[in-house]
Formats: sequence, C-alpha cells, structure tokens
Amino acid sequence: MTIKFLAALFCSICFCLTHLNAEANMFDSSKLNIYQQNCDSKIAEGCFNVGIAYFLGDGFEKNDIRAKEYLQIACSLEPKNAFFTATLARLYYYEYKTKGINNSLNEALNLFNEACDKGERGSCAMLGDIYEFGDNNMVKIDLSKAMTYYKKSCNLKDIDGCNRFNNLKKR
Repeated sequence: MTIKFLAALFCSICFCLTHLNAEANMFDSSKLNIYQQNCDSKIAEGCFNVGIAYFLGDGFEKNDIRAKEYLQIACSLEPKNAFFTATLARLYYYEYKTKGINNSLNEALNLFNEACDKGERGSCAMLGDIYEFGDNNMVKIDLSKAMTYYKKSCNLKDIDGCNRFNNLKKR
C-alpha cells in the first residue's frame, strides 16, 4: 500500500467518524422516548435520532444494523433530505472501512451520489476522494470523476472540495 492510499484511507475513516460524531453531539438521549414516539408516528427526525442512538449505543445497546434500519426509515419518510441520506452513506462507508463488508461500499457510493445530487457538499467531496485515490480493488482511480465531484463540492461552497479540485487540476 502506498502512503497516499493510507493517508486517503485514514482521512475517509476520520471523515465518517467526524460527521457521525457531529450528528451525535446534536443527539439528546434524555429525549429518546420522544424520538421513538415521533418515529412511531412517522416523523422522520425521530427515526433519524433513534438511528443515531443505536449507532452510539446511547439509550440502546450499540447496534449498527438497527442504526441503519432507522436511518433508512428516516430517508424513506423524507426522501429529499440530503443530510439524512449523507448520514446513512457515512454509516455504510464506516461499516465498509471498519468491517470490510464490500456490499456496504456499493451502498455507500450510491447514497453519497444521491446526497451529492441533493446538494450535500461533503458527500460530493467524499466521492472525489474515493475516485482520486481508489479504494483497494473495489474502486478504481478515476481522476475525471474525482474532478467532477470536487468541482461540484466546490460549487456548493465546500472549501476542502475547492482545494482538492485546484490541487488535482495542477497535476
């Protein structure tokens, strides 16, 4: 493995953890009963918060499968919500990176693409990273795709995406 690949791997795991932790900081476990009631009433934000609770193991035993189930429900209740889609993508990508589940990578890529199309700039930048550095043998390096995603991220006012786009353009 090259140092560039290892750096990209580290950054992608950090990206997922940073964003999942940021969502976790908004989570209030004292309201877990309310979140569950809201989810039972088909309120997407309630399902999203229950999913985060399962991911964190806060109020429930940590369970990534249940976390994904609740995040999927949130996404189905609010299909235009880019934040929900991006969070689910990050969970799948985290699962792929930490557990090596190859099917999770395909799901993450699809969800990142969907979130990017909805205007979630972090997802666009993440796709740029994945295509710039590749991902073992699962995703081949495709600098043209990387440029496209970085440019889209930059157009959405993501400073990191702009920097990556400019750096790749100089190569």
